[in-house]
Amino acid sequence: AVSKLTVSRQALQAWGGSGSVRLERKDAVATLTLDCPEHKNALSPKMMYELSTAVDELERDNSLAACVLRGAAGSFCSGASFAMFEKCASEPEKLHEIGAHMCAVMQDATGRLLRLPLVSVTLVDGHAIGGGAELATCTDFRVWTPSAILRFFQARMGLSPGWGGGERLVQLVGRRRALELLGGSRILRADEALEIGLADRIAASDSAYDADEAVRTALEPYTRQPYLDALRAVKRVVSLSADGVKTSQLGEAEVFNTLWGRESNLHAVRRVVQMQQRSDDIQMIKLKRSAPDLRPSDTAT
Repeated sequence: AVSKLTVSRQALQAWGGSGSVRLERKDAVATLTLDCPEHKNALSPKMMYELSTAVDELERDNSLAACVLRGAAGSFCSGASFAMFEKCASEPEKLHEIGAHMCAVMQDATGRLLRLPLVSVTLVDGHAIGGGAELATCTDFRVWTPSAILRFFQARMGLSPGWGGGERLVQLVGRRRALELLGGSRILRADEALEIGLADRIAASDSAYDADEAVRTALEPYTRQPYLDALRAVKRVVSLSADGVKTSQLGEAEVFNTLWGRESNLHAVRRVVQMQQRSDDIQMIKLKRSAPDLRPSDTAT
C-alpha cells in the first residue's frame, strides 16, 4: 500500500512550480541550495518535493561528514511560494489539500534533515522569512551574515508554523522567547540571534567569500575528525533525544491545517499581493517621470 507521505510527495511533484533544490558534494561535505532567486528562494511545491528527495539521497550516502543548507544569490528563503494561492484562487478545497500535503512533506523532510548522521549548518543570509525561518531551525548550527534578518511571519499571514519549526524553535531558545518571535512576528537580527542561541557564528561581512569562510570554519572541527564512522555515530546518539519531537509536531500540523487557506490566511495573502502591485505601479510611474522628454527636433536626423 502507498503511504500517506508518498501520496503527499507525489502531489507536490505533480503540482510543479518554479525553482529547484540543488544537491552538491565536495569531499565529505554536501550542500543543499534553495535556488529560486527571482522569488527570494520561496519554495514551490516542486522545490519541496526536491528537498525531500535530496534528504533521501543524503540518508543513503555514508561517505559524508557534514551538510550545508543555504539559499542562492545572497538570500536564504522567504517561505512558501504565493503561486499556490494564485493557482487555487477559486478552489479553496484544493488549496486546503495542497497545504496538508505541503505540511506533511516539509515536516518529514526537515525532521529527517536534522536527524541525519551528519553535522549540519544553515547559512542565514539575506532574508529568512516565514517558512524560511522554520527551515533555519532544521540543522545543528546556524551561521549568519551580519545584515541577515529572520522573521517568523506566519501569524501576520493568518497562519501558525507548519513545517516543524515551532517546536524546534522552543527547543533552541526556550518557550518565552519562542512565543515572542512567533507571536510577535518581530524581526530578529544577527547580534540578537547570537545572544539568544539562534546563531552560532556571524560572518565577518556579507560577502560571499566571508560567508563561505564562516561556514567552513564552523564545520572544520567535524570535517577534520579522523574517524568518520565515529562522528556519524555521535550524531546519531545526539539525535535520539529528538524522538519525542514527532508527537508535538503532529499537533503542530493539526493547528496549521486549521489555518492554511482559511479566511485570515487568504485575507493576508490578498493584502500582500495588493501591496506588491502598488509597489510595482509606483516604480513604473517613477520610471516614466525619469524618462527624457523627446521632442521631434531631438530625434531629427
